[in-house]
Amino acid sequence: MFRDPKFFKSLKENVIPYLNSYPHIKVWNAGCSTGEELYSFAILFEELGLYNRSFFYGTDINHKVLETAREGIYDLQKMKQYSENYHAIDGGKSLANYYTAKYDAASIARPLKKMYCSLCTT
Repeated sequence: MFRDPKFFKSLKENVIPYLNSYPHIKVWNAGCSTGEELYSFAILFEELGLYNRSFFYGTDINHKVLETAREGIYDLQKMKQYSENYHAIDGGKSLANYYTAKYDAASIARPLKKMYCSLCTT
């Protein structure tokens, strides 16, 4: 998540203010793999008040990785790096606000999974 903090920080500072003027926003992540990047967009849009008027669309040729994206369950060990990336973009909260940790896994918060039904193979 937030794999390229410089990109997400630039998105937050330069693109989101422009998108804020639109009543509806569509985000398409072609080749979304297991969904971390699409969830990163969802978290950023939620924090900046755009989530409820946005539609997130992820596609990938591999249906197995899309199933992981739909489930939104990731290795808890990876969340440390994801949190560091999130803080590098000056995230407004703790990344832990967007997932539930259980045993060795982190499950993305259900409200952020509205895009799961739009994840499909190309």
